[in-house]
Amino acid sequence: MNNIICIAGPTASGKTALAVELAKNFNGEVVSCDSMQVYRRMDIGTAKPTPEELAHAIFDVLDAKKAYKLKVLRVNDQTVITDYFVIATGNSNTHVKSLGGEVEYKLSLCGIAPLHIEGNGNEGWVLIDFGCVIVHIFARDAREFYKLERLLPEEGRIDISDLTAPPAMEKSL
Repeated sequence: MNNIICIAGPTASGKTALAVELAKNFNGEVVSCDSMQVYRRMDIGTAKPTPEELAHAIFDVLDAKKAYKLKVLRVNDQTVITDYFVIATGNSNTHVKSLGGEVEYKLSLCGIAPLHIEGNGNEGWVLIDFGCVIVHIFARDAREFYKLERLLPEEGRIDISDLTAPPAMEKSL
């Protein structure tokens, strides 16, 4: 007779470590049924950050990694492809690449994966598409060349002086 052991508990409570130890001791397997993974990319099942909350969280990640000229633009009135642009500048291609990697990594800790990534930083830019938020990270020269901000009116820009990650995302980031 096969036995099934189910482990449930809050995030970061040691469930994975316990499951691995039990699997070793009983020569078993670990099957994860984490709702964030089961319902990934579905608009049902688990709480998801709003587009604005996601933009705030991305801003915080980039700010912590010393990106500069950070801008958050609400673009849902100008385009149907996304709700927000987050635009940042890095000091070098290496910095641009590390900023993009950090955004992808930190959001993956919250169960949020990008839909698509363009560029790898070596060209002076990275674009990370989260669906409702598109992140544009440029080296100085590329930022000056593309000038994305000039495409949008001032009223779509968000005052970033008081942006902080929502409490639910802050703990995970």
